[in-house]
Amino acid sequence: MLVEMAIADAYGAGFEFVAQDIIRTHNDLSGYRAHALSGESACYTDDTQMSLALAELMLSDKPWDSETIAAAFYDTYHRDPVHGYAKRLQQAFTEAPNAKAFARLVKTDSFGNGAMMRALPLGYLADEQKIMSRAELQARVTHDHDIAVNAAKCIALATHAGLYKKATLDTLPDYLTDLGCVFDAQWEGPVRAISEDTLSAVLMVLSQSRSLSHILELSVNFGGDTDSVAAISCGIASCYDEVEKDLPQALIAQFDHPHYGLEYLTNIDLRLDALKR
Repeated sequence: MLVEMAIADAYGAGFEFVAQDIIRTHNDLSGYRAHALSGESACYTDDTQMSLALAELMLSDKPWDSETIAAAFYDTYHRDPVHGYAKRLQQAFTEAPNAKAFARLVKTDSFGNGAMMRALPLGYLADEQKIMSRAELQARVTHDHDIAVNAAKCIALATHAGLYKKATLDTLPDYLTDLGCVFDAQWEGPVRAISEDTLSAVLMVLSQSRSLSHILELSVNFGGDTDSVAAISCGIASCYDEVEKDLPQALIAQFDHPHYGLEYLTNIDLRLDALKR
């Protein structure tokens, strides 16, 4: 899951909010593009890093509460700063002298997509009600809005349905609806960095392909917040047996994140998978 997220995230970041003609010309999965603002390439962004923070917390013996969740975000960022964070989170990371101060600074009523993009690892939990309660708690640390909470629950349950074989991608919308999730699985045009847009785009991409490489291409084709749509879509799709795991070897070989890269993420993925047994 995290490996696929990281590669898709790094690839999508090079197309984030660029002109559509750039996407049409360069979205061929042959290699990474530099991010238009940071100049970084072949490196994952906040989408993967915050997912990693929650995954590590799940694997620890720490309590699942607002304080430890905020500390996980704060500590994971400061050990390995990456680009892509929303301005308000970046400012909170920079200004806060410690995790407790960060927690006070960062809580808002935002319905941006930050809470949903990091919720995928929660799908490894066996109990659906526990998944939803934990998805809500982690969401409200930074995005205290019901729209953001709903999207986080949907994403966590989507990975769970694949991991535990409770749905196929064809039946996933029905599975989510039965558990109270609210969404519209139709989308076209650039995706804004808000929960409703991103959730719709992700579910639409997942309905259209059974190949990770094609899912990555389709995610970027929308334009807008391409790294979030790509990371979430590929992360979810990696949990389904019916999806061909065919991310291009070029993207795997060119990936460049020295400290917490693919080897580290592979190890976390294996430890998460052990939670199912």
